[in-house]
Amino acid sequence: MHPRTASFGSNGLYKLPIRTMRKRISYLLLCAVMTLVGCNRAKELNPQSENVPVKAFQAVKKRFPESTSLVFAPLTPEKIWSVDFMSNSRQYKAVVDTQAVLANARFLNNQLPEPLVQFLDKLAIRGGTVASETWEIQPETAAGEDWPRVAFDYQWMGMERTIKVITNGANNVKFALTMGSQSTLAYYVEKPMDVSPKIGNYLKRIGMAEHPGMWVSYDQDGRRTFVNRNGMFIFDQDENPLFVLHGSVVKQEDLPAFVYNYINASPEMDGFIFESAIRFSVDGCSGYHISVRKDTEIGQIFNLYFNDNGDLIYHEFTAYQF
Repeated sequence: MHPRTASFGSNGLYKLPIRTMRKRISYLLLCAVMTLVGCNRAKELNPQSENVPVKAFQAVKKRFPESTSLVFAPLTPEKIWSVDFMSNSRQYKAVVDTQAVLANARFLNNQLPEPLVQFLDKLAIRGGTVASETWEIQPETAAGEDWPRVAFDYQWMGMERTIKVITNGANNVKFALTMGSQSTLAYYVEKPMDVSPKIGNYLKRIGMAEHPGMWVSYDQDGRRTFVNRNGMFIFDQDENPLFVLHGSVVKQEDLPAFVYNYINASPEMDGFIFESAIRFSVDGCSGYHISVRKDTEIGQIFNLYFNDNGDLIYHEFTAYQF
């Protein structure tokens, strides 16, 4: 049994001409996964309570002097909080520590722009339901960003997802879209140790923390996702590794049956071909990362992450159009 329209070269990978521009877009989309805005929030905290330091409150007021109606929720106990507030009659979401605002997004409107609606209708993930307002995520200059992103929650095939889109952004991309798990607004830190000593030490131990700067987000189920130029790393709510981008190429004939079964049972992947298959296994974390793609006037990619039991750890979709 083989996946639909799968085609491999002699090394087990489908060969595509990958140019510098496409590599840049791939990293742009990888970072895009991190900047997601989920609508659900944790227990609300009064900023004057002992649970929120005055310095965190002051950090928001320094960046947004006109902010009012601040509502905090803890992300990392006693270190990092999400906060909803109003500023100049506009709604905002942000992530803050005791020093500064780490990320922020502002409310746009209740409807998607028509060009984005038309683009979404051409994709393999069409047919879902927009499940939230539209927000604009502001660029994080410390991370080298210079383009805003539009984000909204999306119900698709029974899953609560978040879509983020760059329109007319970097590298002359008309649209660059990513759909991932519904999660908090991501934030940028210089060192993972600043967020979690356990995760920071793990990444250092396996040699994956040498590049400074990481994006961090929290999924609804408590998982934490870290992204830097080495790739993506996923941890469960107890900070144990679920996926680490550290492995080797797997040939088609060596893939387990559950990979084929999943793809063949997914009509949205009709017409997609295999791009790559990676076997990851490091320090108590093992499984498969599968990429399938479809290139027409729009490039579309599904990234599937399985553990050795065949459980789907993570599901991600990206699309771009020049």
